[in-house]
Amino acid sequence: MRNCRRPPMKCPLRRIRTGSTRPSPLPKHPQGRSSRRQPARKRMAENRAGGASGAGVPATNAGSSDHSGNICSEARLVENASFAPGGSTGAGGGCRRILHPANLLSLAAFHPSRIIARRPAFQKENMLMEFNVNDTGTWKKEVKVKVLKDEIAAKHREILNDIRRNVPVPGFRIGHTPDDILSIRFRDDINDRLKSTVLSENAGEAVEKANIHAVSVPDMKHEEISVSPEQDLEFSFTVEVRPEFELPEYRGLKVEAPPAAVTDADMEMAIEGIRRRVAEYKPVEEAAAHGDALVADVTITAAGAAIREDKESIVGLPAENAGSDVLLGLSGFPVAASAFLGVKAGEERTAEFALPDDYSDEALRGQKAAITLKVHEVRRMKLPDIDEDFAKRAGLDNLDALKDEVRKNIAREKRTERERALRATLVDKLVEAAKFDLPEELLNSEKERHRTRTLIQLSRLGLSPDAIKKDEENIREAAGRAAERNLRKSFIISAIAEKEKIEADEGEVEERIEALARYWNTTPVSARNRLAESDGMSLIYQDVLEDKVLALVREAAEITDAAPGADAAAAETAEKKEG
Repeated sequence: MRNCRRPPMKCPLRRIRTGSTRPSPLPKHPQGRSSRRQPARKRMAENRAGGASGAGVPATNAGSSDHSGNICSEARLVENASFAPGGSTGAGGGCRRILHPANLLSLAAFHPSRIIARRPAFQKENMLMEFNVNDTGTWKKEVKVKVLKDEIAAKHREILNDIRRNVPVPGFRIGHTPDDILSIRFRDDINDRLKSTVLSENAGEAVEKANIHAVSVPDMKHEEISVSPEQDLEFSFTVEVRPEFELPEYRGLKVEAPPAAVTDADMEMAIEGIRRRVAEYKPVEEAAAHGDALVADVTITAAGAAIREDKESIVGLPAENAGSDVLLGLSGFPVAASAFLGVKAGEERTAEFALPDDYSDEALRGQKAAITLKVHEVRRMKLPDIDEDFAKRAGLDNLDALKDEVRKNIAREKRTERERALRATLVDKLVEAAKFDLPEELLNSEKERHRTRTLIQLSRLGLSPDAIKKDEENIREAAGRAAERNLRKSFIISAIAEKEKIEADEGEVEERIEALARYWNTTPVSARNRLAESDGMSLIYQDVLEDKVLALVREAAEITDAAPGADAAAAETAEKKEG
């Protein structure tokens, strides 16, 4: 009998599994023979189990196939597919994670309530959409939009075609599923996506064509809007816009800045600080005084029971000019340090105090407590002499090198403080000169953002919720002032940049991203992705733009040195305003 080759199978099952009736090339056998000569059962088993290349077919669930031969369940969608109009799944090959069709909207649909300042650039005139704009309040506009059914039908067709290209359906090859099958199987997803696409694109186009500079999230009642490809659509939304105001004079501003010269007093203070950092505490026989440290056994009792016991703990007596009379080293226990002045080694002394209102045990809050110190040693700071040994202990070769390094550090710090204070003063001058009302909703949103950030910072510093709540009114007022100042500053900076044609170029933005990447200990690509997820890229651009505008204002300003001693106050004021 002649040895003949059986023709390739053309049954529907083979079409589903291979995606084509044409036999695909098979890899050569390790000994040079074609693997097509292997027994049929072995070849079918390998086709089902998949080969080393990852292009095989799962052994479970027959269904529709993608172009690489992977079978996907009818109730799943390829996660990596782009479901935007005109998108594609990209190159085939390899099995990818898949999602339920209910997640289709989250993969691509752009919620209409998120239309904001970044508007798409429309490539052609849309003759199937009409709109008109009305003022409804201070810096608030109402936009009414009408979309003809032909435009909606075209978007409906795009969505159907896109799903047809990317979503497998049992019994049909990808790209060949009939409209009625898609409309039934993915009805809710198609309707949601059609509504989202039509509203977002046409609202964005209306904002673009009307030259509206939106600064807040549009107020659109999208839940009450119904979109159908069989009828025209009319909808409206309100949005706050950028204020229009007369730009104040920003050239030739007269400002004072703290001096940057290094004085002898600066040098003495810095060297004294170094002496205290490298100083040693030595045991003394004298009675404890301000600035001393006590090595003692600590026992704190309240309500007849011990609530804290420490052996040979170190507690400190604050310096005389420290402005505080609280014993150091006992966080959460406001014990008067003056009660232990004069104590000597070998003595035991007890003092009473009240537990704080935010103490961890609610039953003991505000209750009387007693602290007993059994002193083992009184240690006193011994400052080193300013000589060559002192310089070496500080890490420098000799005293002259130490002084040079100290002078350089002071000069650098004072230049930084001067620039920060100067920047804050220039911004204050601009904000005070520009008089205009702010968009109400935007201002309220910015106030809440500042308040939330302050609460988070206070929590990280260890303040209890009760302590924060007591100061909530002051926190709210400070957040309101900071929010109003920052918004006015942003609008003024944008207006100057527009007038002077100043832009943030990509090179400057990349430098900021690379600096952040080094700070985060990651790559610039990862840093950019991280910023994009939290809308941080817009903040980077705004930061670069602000620096360039303030550099222009600073260059044109008349700057004089403030009176001696004003640098510390100016730096503190600048820090508060920038915060």
